Order: sequence, then C-alpha cells, then structure tokens
Amino acid sequence: MVADVMRKIAWTHIPCLFDGCYQSRVRAICTVLNNSLASLLLVAALTNTTPAVAADIRPLVSGSGVFRAVVIEGNIEAGDFHTFVRIIKENQGKISSVFIFSPGGDFYEAMKIGRAIRQFELSSQVPMRNSQGLPVCEVFGTMPSPKDPKNCTCASAGFFIHIGGIHRGGTYLAVHRPYFGKGKFGELSQTDAQKAFDALQDSARAYMLEMGVPTHIQEEVLGTPSERALVFDDKTIKTYFWGELPYRHEWKRNRCSKLSEPEAQRAENYSRRRLRPTSAGDADLSTTEWEDFASIQ
Repeated sequence: MVADVMRKIAWTHIPCLFDGCYQSRVRAICTVLNNSLASLLLVAALTNTTPAVAADIRPLVSGSGVFRAVVIEGNIEAGDFHTFVRIIKENQGKISSVFIFSPGGDFYEAMKIGRAIRQFELSSQVPMRNSQGLPVCEVFGTMPSPKDPKNCTCASAGFFIHIGGIHRGGTYLAVHRPYFGKGKFGELSQTDAQKAFDALQDSARAYMLEMGVPTHIQEEVLGTPSERALVFDDKTIKTYFWGELPYRHEWKRNRCSKLSEPEAQRAENYSRRRLRPTSAGDADLSTTEWEDFASIQ
C-alpha cells in the first residue's frame, strides 16, 4: 500500500526527472498539498484503479531520421511515463515533438509525462477541430494519424499532458476536473470525501499553475463535472494553448532583435522546419544549415 501511494504522489517528492537537473526547475511543486499525510494516502488509494491496457506509445521517425517524435495513443495508464522517457532516451535527444491522441486516463501519470515534455523542451500536437466542433486527424506532412479512429481526440488527462509542451499545436481540447475510481469515493464519509476532493483539486490546480495555465482557465477545468466535457473554443485555444509559451516567445523576440532581418528570417525558418515541418524532407536541415542555425542562436 505504501509503495503504491508513493508512486501516485511521487511528483510531490521527486523534483527532477533524471540525474543532473536542478530543483529550481519544479520548486513550485514542493508545496503543492498542505493536507495531512492521511489525506494524501486517501487520494492515492481512491485514484488507484484496476490495471488497464497501457497507451500505445511509439517513436515516429521521418525522412532520414532528423525529424523524430513520440506518438501517445490511447488511455493513459500507470507505467506510461517510464515508456515515454525510455523512448526519449533511446533516441538520444533527437526527439522534438509529441503527438497526443488520447481520451484520457490516469491523471497522475499524465502530469508526470507533461513534466517530462516540459523538461525535455518538446513541442506538443493534438488533433484539429473542424467547423462542427469535432476532432479531425488527417495525415499531413509529418503529422501522423491514430491507429484507432476512436483515439482521434485529446481529452481529460490528455489535456494535462499537452500543456507541458513548450510549443503547442492543434485545436481540439476537451477538459473536465480529475475524478476518483468508481465506487471508492462514494464509500467515504462526507468529511473524508471533501478532504480527498480538495486535495485532488489542489494537485491539478498547482500543476496547471506550474505549466502557465491562467487562473480563470484552471477554474473552468476544475468547475466542469467529470461526466461532462468542456471543449475549448478557437479563441481560448489560440490565446492560451497555441504556439510557443509566452515567455519563450518574448525571449526569442528579444534575442532576435539583435539579429539582422535576413538572420531573423533564417532562424524563424529553421525553427519552423524543426517543430512544424510540412514534409519529411522539410524537417531535414543540411550540415550547412545546422551550422548556420547554431551560429545565429
């Protein structure tokens, strides 16, 4: 029981995802929950559901191998974080993007994957939304499609993975607050239920704050009941979940202000080709282009 609890709340105790990183990366999570240890144990037990089929997490290699990504498809389950990190390490730092096709799953596992995406500085892509408000997954350039059409979505826990990206694309996001396994939560007393619910809400709120999600969006997510789904409109997506993180956008603008106009244009072109290539060949920078890109940066 104790080992399982520690797995569920490990993110509150282990500030780094691999050796050599600094605690300042995620110092905000050290004070995530102010509840008693009993409340934490209760939350962990409630969210520990029967083991299910893990997500299909697979590498995607295009062209000559310069463009590499990870595809996450299906329900997020315990152990998916380790699979994700293993693929990242096996590709020796060449992964630049993550494609998410998921209806949801394990909330705590999703946060761990989201933190890994942020720490590895990866971009994130979810399905597009059509004029009827439905998700669309079409193969375009290096954009893959899910093996199972039912996974053409990014909902629930998938949202918590997606917000970890340093550059975010796609316009379909369906959200609601995290919830407990069926039956277990209802067996609690009303007092214990409130403590567990508040602890779970606090963990979600702290994670979204860490990922730069505005407070009013956090409350929309946490205010949506688990049996419903709030699909963000285009304005919300394009304002808060589209393109680079705000601080990176302003940082690059500041750095690029020191470049000549041709240098700035080349830097923008190289970045676009690496993060959002229109074809496999488009992602491949030549040796000369890589050298030029490095000198500009």
